[in-house]
Amino acid sequence: MADIDDKIDMIAGMLGQEKVPDDMKDMIKSFMSKLEDGEKSSPAHDNSLEVLGDAKNVIEKLQKMNDPRIHLLLAIKPFLNSRRQKKVATCVNILRIAMLTELFKND
Repeated sequence: MADIDDKIDMIAGMLGQEKVPDDMKDMIKSFMSKLEDGEKSSPAHDNSLEVLGDAKNVIEKLQKMNDPRIHLLLAIKPFLNSRRQKKVATCVNILRIAMLTELFKND
């Protein structure tokens, strides 16, 4: 389950959230355990699995993409004051969202 916690924290970080509430983590873990047990209750459940699979593929593609703009911003971030660090984090998130739109355009 520690692996799931790491993945949840990684997704939260990508979305600009510092901490995921514990009840949200518990809900995700519950959902994941049901998936591992092979429970399928309805066609809507199958659709949600497809959406989760698509989201996983997009996240994997994002991790593989190297954007020199993001690398530069992350490299200078420690040398900035806290106000500018927040602005850099916002810029990085905007660039990642732009990368997402490119991924969807290519698919």
